[in-house]
Amino acid sequence: MKKTFKVLATATLAFSMFASVAMADTTTTTTTTDATTTATTTAAVKTSKDFTDLAGLDATMAAKVDALLAKGYMEGKTDTTFDITGNMTRAEAAKLVAKVLGLTVGTETTSTFADVDGTDASIAWSIPFIEAAKKAGIIDGITDTTFAPKDNVTIGQLATMFVKGLGKAADVKTTSPWYQGYMDVAKANGVDLGTDGSVAATRADLVSGSYAADVAFNASKAVTLSGVKASGAKKLEVTFNRAVDTTKAVFAVARGTNAVTTSDITWNTDKTVATINTSAKLFAGDYTVSVTGLSDKALTSTTTATDEKATKITIGSDKAALVDATNMSVKVSYKVLNQYGEDITSITDLQTSSSGGRVDLGSSTATITSTTTAFTLGQTVVLTLVQPDAGISATASLTVSPTAQVANVSVTKLYNAAGSTLSADSDFSSYELVVNAVDQYGNAVTDPRLLEGQVLVSVSNTLVASVDGLSNNKTTAWTTDTIDGANVPVLKLVAGTNVTPSAGTSVVTFISSSTGASTSFTVNVADGVIADSINFGSIDNVVAANDGTLNIPVTITDKNGNEITDLNVLNNATKGVKIGNSATGFTKVDGKVVYQYTVPTTAQTVVLTAITANNKVASKTITVKDAAVPTVITGFTSDVNTNILNKIDTTPGKQTIQPSYLVVQDQYGRTMDSNTFVGTLGATPSGLQPTPYHVVVTEGNTATTSPIALEGASPTGVVTLTSATGTVADAVYKGTESLTVSLEKYDTTAMAFKPVNGSDFTTTLRSVDKSELSSYTVDDIADVYAPTSAISAYQKAITVSGVTADGKKVAIPAGMYTASVSAGSITGGTFKAVSATPVVNPGDIDFTNVGAPTSTSKAITLTVTVNDTGDVITKTFNAVTAAPSVKTLKVLNANGTAVTNLELSRNTIGGTFNLGTIAAQLDALDQYGVEYKLGTGIDANGLITFADHTTTTPSMTISKLVDGNTSNTDVPSIVNNGTSTAAINNVNVGDTFTVTVGTTTVLVSIVQ
Repeated sequence: MKKTFKVLATATLAFSMFASVAMADTTTTTTTTDATTTATTTAAVKTSKDFTDLAGLDATMAAKVDALLAKGYMEGKTDTTFDITGNMTRAEAAKLVAKVLGLTVGTETTSTFADVDGTDASIAWSIPFIEAAKKAGIIDGITDTTFAPKDNVTIGQLATMFVKGLGKAADVKTTSPWYQGYMDVAKANGVDLGTDGSVAATRADLVSGSYAADVAFNASKAVTLSGVKASGAKKLEVTFNRAVDTTKAVFAVARGTNAVTTSDITWNTDKTVATINTSAKLFAGDYTVSVTGLSDKALTSTTTATDEKATKITIGSDKAALVDATNMSVKVSYKVLNQYGEDITSITDLQTSSSGGRVDLGSSTATITSTTTAFTLGQTVVLTLVQPDAGISATASLTVSPTAQVANVSVTKLYNAAGSTLSADSDFSSYELVVNAVDQYGNAVTDPRLLEGQVLVSVSNTLVASVDGLSNNKTTAWTTDTIDGANVPVLKLVAGTNVTPSAGTSVVTFISSSTGASTSFTVNVADGVIADSINFGSIDNVVAANDGTLNIPVTITDKNGNEITDLNVLNNATKGVKIGNSATGFTKVDGKVVYQYTVPTTAQTVVLTAITANNKVASKTITVKDAAVPTVITGFTSDVNTNILNKIDTTPGKQTIQPSYLVVQDQYGRTMDSNTFVGTLGATPSGLQPTPYHVVVTEGNTATTSPIALEGASPTGVVTLTSATGTVADAVYKGTESLTVSLEKYDTTAMAFKPVNGSDFTTTLRSVDKSELSSYTVDDIADVYAPTSAISAYQKAITVSGVTADGKKVAIPAGMYTASVSAGSITGGTFKAVSATPVVNPGDIDFTNVGAPTSTSKAITLTVTVNDTGDVITKTFNAVTAAPSVKTLKVLNANGTAVTNLELSRNTIGGTFNLGTIAAQLDALDQYGVEYKLGTGIDANGLITFADHTTTTPSMTISKLVDGNTSNTDVPSIVNNGTSTAAINNVNVGDTFTVTVGTTTVLVSIVQ
């Protein structure tokens, strides 16, 4: 029995190693064209059972034969015989090896070997395989000009082919006979062909060898991680053994048990190295990278990172340029680099000294100012820069030289953060010319004031495009931007002066006023987009009266059939689509374009008619059914944990049950919005809710010793909820108890509430005794802000849970455990982080590092000890010093839903639009999860006051302004664009424009 099992298992393994074997008897391919549909059926794949001379063949060998047949590597000698004991020619071996190794086989009809005759049908078929194997360096001729295609291949020759194909030829040692070295290497790599390489190989040898070689070859192609290393302060470099499919790779990074947040991932050209950019800097510790999607199992590798530290100071030149005509100051560039070669000048403090006088350090420039006499050309000045904590320094003897002037200018590229192509429809202000300017000493010039005074600018076609601030061949709009990690000079584009933006080219030329060196860059503006056709998608659910906004899928294309997804085009009266004489209402949901339709308040049939800018028409019929009403309760939301820890001392465990925690479906089987459902509740009929509903909560056991007791339910065990306010289930005794939640509706005839048939939901609540808890867990903790003084909004609750033997999780109170932290403080289950600035007090967190820049984050270890059991759980998280900033900023509608389309009444806002106009609709979230709205952190002007009392007013960029009433003399105009005081004056009905504020872009339409 054991021997039989072994044979079957081996055969199964053989098949599993050839997972690409087709499981169906035949393969059918269907091809569809405009006029016809054809089906082609290929012949069934043969198996060992189709050959009479393989009857009774060992199961392992039969499995190998089947696998090779299925892959097309081998064929029978005839339709019914395989000839397993026969020999194989060198030509047949070349074909087999070429297929097993996946070589690219051409269509040659003439061989480079004289004895492979292309006119001999018995051998001509082998020419492409022989040539492919020869080109790959896998097979040689008997001589330089002959191949002997019909000679039997020997075991030694076969071993040589496989070894070369596997890339292992370098491992072969010189032996006697010559083939022994190849035989040894083949065997070491899983291809065991026996011991005598001089004998002719049988087809059985070919089967065994090819099968093993195929397995080895596929294993060599498997993706593995070669290693991970820290390559930057916020970079982890992941190297693979070969190129990978980057679309399938999914990365996760952890430091110990803590997940590390990443911002993006970039790949090298060969797709062999991925660079993971982390959101925060790496600090000392082990980082593990896990990659899924590239193999059956996750690929993991760990590297040890160190805290960032300064390792090198460089002084950029041996020339110190005079700063101005007084000759009292000279300057030279400098840099401080970390261990990765990254520029950390701006965050590193240096000590300075100079023979020339006082040294002032800028972001990248050291200025030496004499306190006595003026500098003279040719004078030598010594400058020393020291970072004492890191123990590094740089000293240079500088020659006083003429004032630095911009000597050369080049344009690196036209940059758009979204990577979009510039067209007549684009927001030109979001495109920047990235400029590289250097002085006569080779130093980069990034100061906008110097560029303004020393670089001349001309534009060839201002009708199409120009640069911001251009006047008399100068521009005052030079600025800098961080692009590809570097702070570089840029010039923003502005749209051409044509009334309607148009396609074309415009050449921007930059000239150094000191050297005359010039460079030109051609700005190409593509054609704008106009809607040509529209197709309405299907509505997959019931539409009921009072449903509010219905998102109808649409596909809108231009005249070339390209889909249009730019909302500024779609909602434009002259370029987009009008529905009901209005070119508004298009937005995006989950990245897809939809038309937002406001559902009427009564049941009816509605026909929407759409007309594109090219006057093509489409319609959509919508059947609006009766308004939704609550019909059945199907469960609880995640707010309810049906497992409740029972009495600790005399205090019962509690679980709130309120209407908003119920999952309720309407008569159409749709889950109702929580607020909508709660709005149907009422104690008695009213004008707003003439037929109100109740929620009835019923205990399954009303005995005084029952496990669960509803507060307010005694003695009947029933609580009726008529508003958003709920009840509380107390866990008092160990055990389980059923709980039923149902609906009642007001019957206007009986003038009383009656049960809604079939509406009830019954569940089981479990009162868990602490003796039932077999283990404990602590929820992950997000980054915690460490301000200079404690702020309650930034304190983090510690959630500790017990886990029962059957895996149920139960929150436990702070009184059941003792918690401590490696830094900061914890009280009553809440962690407080306070940074050590400037003095370290008890409980404060020290972010300073000896010999290195001050850290911006620090790992905190939380240790929880369960009082009764002594169980210890640790959790690591980060305390960070980065001040609060806006992470997301949304614009909400009246229902509190984020929108990308907004209608504002001209009568309400008056003639001016600014940030204060939409302040009441702003919803901000900082990086620590604290939310801000009007009255709770956001004032009427849009000013955001963070919980640490710092403030910011979001900048607002206005674009795509379209005057909806060209006959009106009060033309709308934008002022202070791109700032917090951006505004539009003379706003009128019909005007449309796009507003970008924070992380949100909204299309605004002004209505009556």
